[in-house]
Amino acid sequence: MTSFTGVATDAAANAVANGATAPVVAITIGASPFSYAAPSRGAVNVVGGTVSSIALSRNKVSTTLNGVAGVYPVSGGDSLVVTYSVVPTAMQFIPL
Repeated sequence: MTSFTGVATDAAANAVANGATAPVVAITIGASPFSYAAPSRGAVNVVGGTVSSIALSRNKVSTTLNGVAGVYPVSGGDSLVVTYSVVPTAMQFIPL
């Protein structure tokens, strides 16, 4: 299994270094498939769990990205749909 420890911290540090001032926001994860609507441009960090599918929806068009935890760039209004059998240990929105 791939470990993504520190990814959110690194991404947040890079965002701040590039002028972002908004804090990283913890996302409350709901039942699978879980959909998160990005409030603005940024990234969604999905950590741990047993994720089988991650899809991005933009302007009513959806595309499957992959089935692993990781960091996914999003634009405001995008939805990231995470399907899992074991809930991810954390999800965060990292504003850019």
